[in-house]
Amino acid sequence: MKEMWRIIKLAARLEPLLLPAMAVETAIDSLTPYIDTLLGAWVLDRLVAGAGLAAIIPTVVKVLLLRLGLRFLFEIAQQIDNSRTDHLRDMFLALRCEKTLSMDYEELSSPAVNKLRDRINTDDMYGWNIVGVTGQIFMVVFGQLASMITAAAIVLPMISFTPASIAYLAVTAAASVGVAMLRGKFRKKGRELVDSYEKARSHSSYYLWGNGVDYKMGKDIRVYHAQPMIEKAIAVDEEERRGRLRYKRFDRRTWAFGSGFTGLLQGTSYVYVILRAVSGALTAGQVVKFASSIYSFWSSFSDFVSQWATLKADCERMNDTLGFMALDEGKTGGSRPVPKGGNLTFEFRDVSFTYPGGVSPALSHISCTLRRGERVAVVGLNGSGKTTFIKLLCRLYHPSEGEILLNGVNIEEFDMREYLGLLSVVFQDFALFPFTLGENVASAEEYDGERAVSALDTAGFGDRLKTLEKGLGTVLYKDYEDDGMDVSGGEAQKIALARALYKDSPFMVLDEPTAALDPVAEYEIYTRFNGFTEDKGAVYISHRLSSCVFCDRIMVFEDGRIVQTGGHRELLNDDGGLYARLWNAQAQYYSK
Repeated sequence: MKEMWRIIKLAARLEPLLLPAMAVETAIDSLTPYIDTLLGAWVLDRLVAGAGLAAIIPTVVKVLLLRLGLRFLFEIAQQIDNSRTDHLRDMFLALRCEKTLSMDYEELSSPAVNKLRDRINTDDMYGWNIVGVTGQIFMVVFGQLASMITAAAIVLPMISFTPASIAYLAVTAAASVGVAMLRGKFRKKGRELVDSYEKARSHSSYYLWGNGVDYKMGKDIRVYHAQPMIEKAIAVDEEERRGRLRYKRFDRRTWAFGSGFTGLLQGTSYVYVILRAVSGALTAGQVVKFASSIYSFWSSFSDFVSQWATLKADCERMNDTLGFMALDEGKTGGSRPVPKGGNLTFEFRDVSFTYPGGVSPALSHISCTLRRGERVAVVGLNGSGKTTFIKLLCRLYHPSEGEILLNGVNIEEFDMREYLGLLSVVFQDFALFPFTLGENVASAEEYDGERAVSALDTAGFGDRLKTLEKGLGTVLYKDYEDDGMDVSGGEAQKIALARALYKDSPFMVLDEPTAALDPVAEYEIYTRFNGFTEDKGAVYISHRLSSCVFCDRIMVFEDGRIVQTGGHRELLNDDGGLYARLWNAQAQYYSK
């Protein structure tokens, strides 16, 4: 009941008109047959009593007008239901997207949350979502329950509570509950079956339906003949296939038994009514009312118990979605305004960090400073902790130990949006979106065209821009537009650099910003950036140590620690140091 109430409250908040429409529609649909039954019984009794048409027709006309009015009201409610249901689905999808976009990155990237999101996608596919469950609630409460109450109100006055009648009612009730529980048991087994396919569905969703994958993956799949490996990953094994067949057979038997019981229930109801009529206890009209209503009662009762079990299971599945929506958005809080202008200094104070589920720390006891107006290079072998260092600076992850300060204040205390405004970052695994070129540079629909062109030119994309017929209005990639532009790795990297330039933050952070560029283009980029970042703080991460020549200070990472700090010449003169070894290892390839 608590889960039902949470679902109803959420649906009412997102789409207030839908719930009254569902209530009216379901109630009318459930109760209208009883109007017909009562009218038929009344007419039959009047005819048996010898009443003429003149005495019957006015009442029939009134009831027909009532039926017409109810039908008109039903159609209006159904139209609202149909249109608002789609709107509720869209609103809830938007709410989930908003939750995903606002959630703390560390929380979002955790395996537990990714598994939860996969389960929610499965729930959507099977109708275990807010639309399906809300409709189920109204079907049970305003449909079956209302039908039961109405049928009971009609039948009870006509029941003679003799031992035989009580025995009949008890046996029928027990049988109805038994069949309903059997149906509920099957539905539970069905959900367990769906859960057992979760891994296969997750792979299928990832590879076939684009959750994190797009058409560009197809090149590697074809060149390296990866189809068999992927097909195996998404295949359901033989044991699961046999299990599915067993459950299907169980399904058919369950519903066959339920249908047979319904027919038996109908027959015994008529026998009971006939015996009551033969004894003279019922009029002809009451026979019609009794036979129809008692069958409707037990049928509704059986459906109510069965659908209540289904509703319970559906609400339990909705716990996935409700649990996701209730997740703490993490450490994105903080309301303190960031310093405006002037000197800005970041300080890592004895910072260590271990990824969730990790065994060894990615960073261990890091202490250093980053100052505005200073260009710092961060170098080291793969896996030395360089990118993790940047993620912590951007508050995508949070230190396991120690703290990061901005002008002496823990960065967690600052408003997240304002804090990120201090940083223009090009990540190693940056993302471009299937929007226009200008929107990708500005990360907004409305932007300054001249500023975007200038940023692209500084990033080395100016010549390519001049060849584009639609200029900044050119859509990237072909995900949604046939005339979309596919860009090379180097071009994409230049656009990502332009995005960082357009933002024009006090600190520039470039994580492998020129990995896809040739050495000449790389040199040109760093030369331009050297002038652009003159009054800014800049952090460069690169495996090409030529970028270090432009920097005021170099930090050398190894196994999650800073093992060397100094200028290019200073570190180069330390023959036994890691920096000199890396530099000499690269220099030999350029000197040949």
